[in-house]
Amino acid sequence: MADYITERIKCPFFKSCKLNSIVCEGVQDNSTLHLSFSGRGDMMRYINSHCVKHKSACMVAALLYSKYEK
Repeated sequence: MADYITERIKCPFFKSCKLNSIVCEGVQDNSTLHLSFSGRGDMMRYINSHCVKHKSACMVAALLYSKYEK
């Protein structure tokens, strides 16, 4: 993915992305979570509506924030 996109990502749980999937921090220590999309356009829409915002409506981020609130 182009660096200009990854530089815009504010989500602290985002790890990487390629092709049609996003890799985020996992719910367990030393794990990752993979979000797969049917196409690159779907993935980019998700990134633009969720990952580039620090506090977004992303259910994955909400779950991971709760992991650290304990």
